[in-house]
Amino acid sequence: MDAIERHLSEEPEKTHGSVKRLRGKQEATFRLRVQDYRVFYDVMEDRVQIIQILHKSETPSFYQKGGK
Repeated sequence: MDAIERHLSEEPEKTHGSVKRLRGKQEATFRLRVQDYRVFYDVMEDRVQIIQILHKSETPSFYQKGGK
């Protein structure tokens, strides 16, 4: 939770090593890496909406689901 707050509280749309903007049709716009977990989220005006938090081994199914 500390990492999520630290990375997403100030500039959640700024991409860097742990934050990536997702391409294509996905359920989320951004992905944050936190150790072995991935936080998928969107930014709406001044709010961050977390879509899903998954272990890195579960992310292929998230990407496949978003592409359909």
